[in-house]
Amino acid sequence: MFLALLAPMLRTGTERAVAALAVLLGLGLLPVLPAGVPVLVAALAAPVVLWAHGPQERVPRTREGGGAVNIWLAIGLTVVGCYAVKLVGLLVPAGVLERPLVRRLAALLPVALLAALTAQQAFADGRALVLDARAAGLVAAAVALLLRAPFLLVVAAAVLVTAGVRALGG
Repeated sequence: MFLALLAPMLRTGTERAVAALAVLLGLGLLPVLPAGVPVLVAALAAPVVLWAHGPQERVPRTREGGGAVNIWLAIGLTVVGCYAVKLVGLLVPAGVLERPLVRRLAALLPVALLAALTAQQAFADGRALVLDARAAGLVAAAVALLLRAPFLLVVAAAVLVTAGVRALGG
């Protein structure tokens, strides 16, 4: 599913470079960092590629029990954290948000995150890299995307191929 969300974002060389670097960072750091951290580090692909491409890059177009207490504490802290992040975002002056570099960075961060998530979901099991039925499903989804299939058909193709390979013992 991540690939189907990511594919429309890969229109320019910059976006493809961000995705490639994010995949390399996400998979390369998987064995040495705790779960979830490699994906967050992969988000650094966006500013790195922007820096490497320099200021001449054009601005992309935008598109419209005790456990229970701990869980509720985590939910409460998450709510407060999300509100704080939103509040900080609202406090940023409009002039800062209109800068070309900020706009490019905002457009490329989802590319980096989705590329890293796609790679980790397809090629990782915990902290180990694996090649199993999920890779076949990813290939099926990529082929469906190349054939310009609708989103649900892309997801269905990936699910059916993955299930088929697993049923055959892979």
